[in-house]
Amino acid sequence: MIIECNEVEVSIPKPPSLNQLYSGKFWTYRVKQKEQYYEGISRALEGYDKWTMDRFAIHLRYNSRYDIDNSVVAVKFLADYLRYNGYVHDDTPKYFVDLRITYDGDLKKDQYIAKIICYNYTLIENYEKPELTEASGKTRKTKRRTTPKRK
Repeated sequence: MIIECNEVEVSIPKPPSLNQLYSGKFWTYRVKQKEQYYEGISRALEGYDKWTMDRFAIHLRYNSRYDIDNSVVAVKFLADYLRYNGYVHDDTPKYFVDLRITYDGDLKKDQYIAKIICYNYTLIENYEKPELTEASGKTRKTKRRTTPKRK
C-alpha cells in the first residue's frame, strides 16, 4: 500500500521542562506556558501554507540539557497545536502514528527541530490564519469567566 506523505521540518522553541511544569505549579502557570509555546509554533509555521493531513508522525531532534523524557513536552504541545488548529482531526494513536525524540549534539545549544511527517497531505487554498487567543489553540472573540459570579 502506497501512502502519499510530505515532510515539514521546522525549528520550534525550547519547551518548558516537564519537571518545571508539574513541580507544584498552579494550573494557570501551565496554561500560560502552553499559550507562549503555541505562539512560538505559530511563528515557526508562518512561512508555510495551511494544510491538512489524515495521519502524522513527529520526529524531534534537540540539543539542550533536558533528558529525552523531559523533551516530550515539545511534542505534546506541537501535536496539540496541530489538532486544535485543524491540521489533523485528532492526536490519538489512530492519527498520531509515530514519535521519535533524539538528542543531536550537532545542533545549536537549545535548538529543537521537529519534522512533521504528514500522510495524505492536502494544501488548503486561500486560507487566512486566525489569531490564537487561548491555550487550547482555539480562537474565540470574548473571554468567558472562569469563576462563577459572586452573589
